[in-house]
Order: sequence, then C-alpha cells, then structure tokens
Amino acid sequence: MIKDPSVFMVDKELAQFKLDKLPKDSSRIRINRRCEITGKSRGVYRIVGMCRNMFRHYVMKGDVPGFKKASW
Repeated sequence: MIKDPSVFMVDKELAQFKLDKLPKDSSRIRINRRCEITGKSRGVYRIVGMCRNMFRHYVMKGDVPGFKKASW
C-alpha cells in the first residue's frame, strides 16, 4: 500500500504510522534465525540454534553431545 502510486498520501502516512507502532521483533523473519541464548542474528547454526560464539563455548565445556574440539 505504501509503494502503490494510486493511493493518496494521507493513506500512505497512516499505513506507515501503523507499521511504526509494531514491536521491533514482531516480524517472523527476525525471530526465525536468532540465537536462543544471546539473541544474536548473525552466525546462527540451524542445527543447534546457537550463534557461533555460544556454540564454541558450549562445545569447549562438553555440553553439546556429538561434537569435540579439533586439535592438531
């Protein structure tokens, strides 16, 4: 509706105002791929649902079964 050229400017402003009133994390896309521990949105592994930093931390502690730190 906001990008539609046939809609009046007043209606576009009203639609933008309604969008601005929504909570920040109400979008399904934002919530879908976030770390369950820290809430980071980048570097999230789908398998465990954690960001890379927390994944490394828990693997080093031995809390994630099936993974171990590679050392050479």
